[in-house]
Amino acid sequence: MGSPAREPFLRNTESWRPTKLRLGRDGRLIVPGARGAVAPGSIGVAALVMHWYAGQLPKHARGRLLDLGCGKVPLYPLYAPHVDEVLCADWPNSLHGQAFLDFACDLGTGVPLADGSVDTVIASDVLEHVFRPRLVLAEIFRILKPGGAALINVPMLYCVHEAPHDYFRYTQFAVAALAEEAGFKVETVDPLGGKLLALADIAGKLLQGLGPLAPLAGLVQCGALALSGPMPRSKKFPLDVAAVLIKP
Repeated sequence: MGSPAREPFLRNTESWRPTKLRLGRDGRLIVPGARGAVAPGSIGVAALVMHWYAGQLPKHARGRLLDLGCGKVPLYPLYAPHVDEVLCADWPNSLHGQAFLDFACDLGTGVPLADGSVDTVIASDVLEHVFRPRLVLAEIFRILKPGGAALINVPMLYCVHEAPHDYFRYTQFAVAALAEEAGFKVETVDPLGGKLLALADIAGKLLQGLGPLAPLAGLVQCGALALSGPMPRSKKFPLDVAAVLIKP
């Protein structure tokens, strides 16, 4: 008898579709992954963040992975080849639906998983939407196994979104300090962006609300990305801050 077929990683796997990213036939990362999945004025920051995860997940994703605040699970194709099990969680009133959730939870009250029960946690664009980020980081630390990794990203320069649940913007110094306070070793903290991308982000978001000029938003973003290079860092003008945190 042959070995049993492997269970699919994702609930409702057959309905999953690329959103923020897709992988081309040559393995090249393409952002956005589907037409309309990323607002034209946000293509720049989405590309920065997706490329950062594409570089870090092969190094750190392993074992049992929790995608916390998963939404439509855009990072799935980047981490699936490296892990054994995927859990997806989001809050009950997520704007992105619940098709892929293994469980819903209010992060303000904790994560319903046992201590040391996961190897990897992803929290992408999550901490700005919780009023008690220290509690969330403490919960991530609690549920990680020793040696496990949390990969997070948060906005620094970004418009108000998903109101009224939009509470904070984070510098790289805040991310490092909060992580260390929770007990993590900060493996890396990367401020992503730069002056040109910051200007393009603001211009793109203004243009996308101007009807006939909206298509220019994407052109402005793509032009700024082309001029800035694949992974620009900026200590003074980051659009986003991404970090790898290790539980000792």
